[in-house]
Amino acid sequence: DRFPLTPNGKVDERALPLPEGDAAPASAISEPPQTELERAIADVWAELLGRSPVGRHDDFFALGGHSLLAARAAARLSQALNVDISLRALFEAPTPAALAGKLTDYWSLNTDYSPTVSLLLPIERDSARTTAPLSPAQQRLWFLQQLDPDSSFYNIALALDVRGPLNLPALERALNRIIARHESLRTIFPLEGHEPVARILPELQVAIPLYEAESLDEARALAELLARQPFRLAQAPLLRAHCYRIDADHHVLAFSLHHIIADGWSLGVMIRELAELYRAELTGDDPQLPELTIQYADFAAWQQRRRQEGSLEADLTYWRDRLRGLPPATDLPTDFPRPPLQSFRGDHITFHLDPALTEGLQRLAQAHDATLFMVTLAAFQALIHRYAMQDDLAVGVASANRDHPQLEPLIGFFVNTLVMRADFSDDPAFASFLRRTRETVLEAFAHQQVPFDDVVEALQPSRDLARNPLVQTLFVFQNAFDAIPALEGLDWRYLDMEPGTVKFDLTLSLAETEDGLMGVMGYATDLFRESTIQRFIE
Repeated sequence: DRFPLTPNGKVDERALPLPEGDAAPASAISEPPQTELERAIADVWAELLGRSPVGRHDDFFALGGHSLLAARAAARLSQALNVDISLRALFEAPTPAALAGKLTDYWSLNTDYSPTVSLLLPIERDSARTTAPLSPAQQRLWFLQQLDPDSSFYNIALALDVRGPLNLPALERALNRIIARHESLRTIFPLEGHEPVARILPELQVAIPLYEAESLDEARALAELLARQPFRLAQAPLLRAHCYRIDADHHVLAFSLHHIIADGWSLGVMIRELAELYRAELTGDDPQLPELTIQYADFAAWQQRRRQEGSLEADLTYWRDRLRGLPPATDLPTDFPRPPLQSFRGDHITFHLDPALTEGLQRLAQAHDATLFMVTLAAFQALIHRYAMQDDLAVGVASANRDHPQLEPLIGFFVNTLVMRADFSDDPAFASFLRRTRETVLEAFAHQQVPFDDVVEALQPSRDLARNPLVQTLFVFQNAFDAIPALEGLDWRYLDMEPGTVKFDLTLSLAETEDGLMGVMGYATDLFRESTIQRFIE
C-alpha cells in the first residue's frame, strides 16, 4: 500500500494501485428527482456533464465530474439559488438528493453561514465607472512589467488552424463585438500621480491584418513572433490579432493579449464568443451569449473593498497557519548551477497517458471519493518528494478563482496560485496520502480568494531573485478551452506554439481528452537538460 516505484526509484504511475473491480456506475435506471430543488440540481449537472437524465441518487463524480466541473456546478447553483455553495459541499453531498438535503438543512437553520453553504452576496455593477483600482494580481503584474518594459514574458497567446472559406471581415466584426462586450479588453493602465489605474475606454476597434504564409510551419512561426511582441500597458490595445493565409481555404488565426487583462479561462470565453458572434454575423441571427451582470472593474473594486473591510482575514489566517514553518524552497537536483537571477527561459515536452491508464486513475479516484486532479496532484508531489529527497514541500496549483457565479462568463485576470503543502515525514501509504491530498485541496479551494501575493506578504519568506517565493513547481489540471466550439462553415483546431519561457522551475499541465490524459512539462532550461525532464516524465 506504498507508492509503487520503478527500478530507478521513481513513482511508477502505471503501477498505481487500482480498486478491486470497477467503481459502481450510475444506475442504469435512475430514480428521477422528486422535488423542484432536486430537479434544479440535476438540470445543472446534466448541462455541465453533457448527459441526461440525471437521477436523484446519481453521483456527480461517477458520472464523469471533476474538480473544475464541480466548481462550475457550485457556481451555477449558487447563482440560481442565491446561496454560496462550496466545492466541499459537492464532495460531501455528490447526488442531487444529498445536496438538496444539505441546502434544505441550511435554510431551515435560518443562519447566514454554515461550513459548506452560506449567503451569496452579489457583486454590484457600477456602469458609470471609467476608472478602477487594479486588482492585487494586476498590481503585481504591472510592477513586474515596469521592471522590464520590453519583455513579452507576461503575454498570453493562442493560435487556431482554420480550414475552409474564412470570412475575415465578419470575423473582425465578431472580435470587436467581444471587445465592446468585455470592458477588460478595452482597459489600459496609465499612471495617475504615482499610482497606476485601470482606465476603461468607451470604445475600441481592433483590426485583424492579413499576411501571407507559405506553409503551416511558417504561419506558426509568425504567430510565435506575434506572441513575443511586447505591449505598453498605458497604450491601447492590449490585444492583437493577426490572420496568416496559407491558401484560399487555409488560414491561421493568432491572438496575443497581455496577461493583465485576461487568463487561460478568458481565452476559452473569447473563443466560444467568437464562434457564436461569427455565426451571428453570417446568418443575421441574434447571438446566444450569457448575460454579463458585472465587469472586471466591478470585481476589482469588490475585491479591494473586501480586503479593506477585513473580509478575507479568516482566509489569510488559514494560509498563515497552514504554511507556517514551510521550508524556503523545494530544491530539485539540477543539471546546471542555479543562476543568481531567473531568466525564465524554458522549453516544453508534450506527452500522453493512454486511455487505459487514465481510466485506471479515474477508478482509483472514485474508490477514494477523490478526483483525477487530486490523484495526479498526489502523484506529482510524490515525484517531487522522491527527486528532491524532501519530506516537507509545496507545489503551486493554478486556480481559476471564479467560484463566484458572476465571474464565470467574464474575460479578465482572475487566476490565482494556491500553495499545496505535502508532508511525507511519516512515509504515508498511498490511500492515506491521497486522503490527505483530498483534504488539502478542499481546504485550499475554500480559502482561494486570498491573492497569492497577500499570502507571500503575510508569510514574509526570504526574498531570492533566483527562485519564486513559496513554490518553485506548478501543477495545472484543467482544459482551459474545453471542447473547441463549432465555427460556422469551417473546421478549426488549436495550434501548438512554443513560447520559449516558463514561470517556474517545473510546470506540469494535464488535460483530460477522449484519448486519455495529455500532458505538457515545462522546465527552466537554465536548470535542466531535456533528457533529464524526459526521464522525469517516464
